[in-house]
This record gives sequence, C-alpha cells and structure tokens, in this order.
Amino acid sequence: MNIDTAHFKTLLENEKKILETELSFVATKDSPDADVWSAKQTQAGDDTTDQADAAGAISNFEENDITTRNLKTQLYEVDAALERMKDGTYGVCEIGGEEIEVERLQASPSARTCKKHLND
Repeated sequence: MNIDTAHFKTLLENEKKILETELSFVATKDSPDADVWSAKQTQAGDDTTDQADAAGAISNFEENDITTRNLKTQLYEVDAALERMKDGTYGVCEIGGEEIEVERLQASPSARTCKKHLND
C-alpha cells in the first residue's frame, strides 16, 4: 500500500480536534472518559410564562441537537478511521478490498470505500 498514513493520521487528528471544538459550542461531554455528547439546553428567561422566550429556547435546543448528532457522526467516522490505522486496514475499501485512491482520502480522510463503491 502506497498511502502515507502519517500524513492522513495528522489530518484525522486535526479534524477530530476541530469537531470536538465545534461540539463544545452546542453540546456538553457527558463523561470526561467517554465520547458521549448531549446537546446543550438553552435556558429560557426568568419569566417562563413568556411563550416567545420558551419557544426560542426549544428551537435553539432542537438546532443544537441536530448539529450535535451531525458532528457526533463525523467524529465517529474520524475515530473509526484512526482505529483502522491501528489495525492496518486504513485505506482499504470495506466493500471490494481494493486500495482507496489517495485523492479520495485527501478529500475525505475518513473514507471507508473507494470511488467505485462510493454509493454502495
């Protein structure tokens, strides 16, 4: 395999840091030892009878929840790619077993498939 795993490991580790930073804006980490994140709940104002304030808090939570789920999915993919590096299967298509193209990995370092199997 002609893949510079050190280069891609650096890309993945940098992406992981960025994702964790982005997550910290919309979610809280449930445990320092685990990658379990929960969307932050926006607090409504002191007057909870203000329907607009309460609706805004609910809407903000829903947006945080969606963003949190998307970022967690991306983080999971990055972590999975780093695990594939450890077990020696990084850069191998999970469907056909062929080498994933370097340009595909450059565009998406956590890619699991080659271009041929991209939509499978």
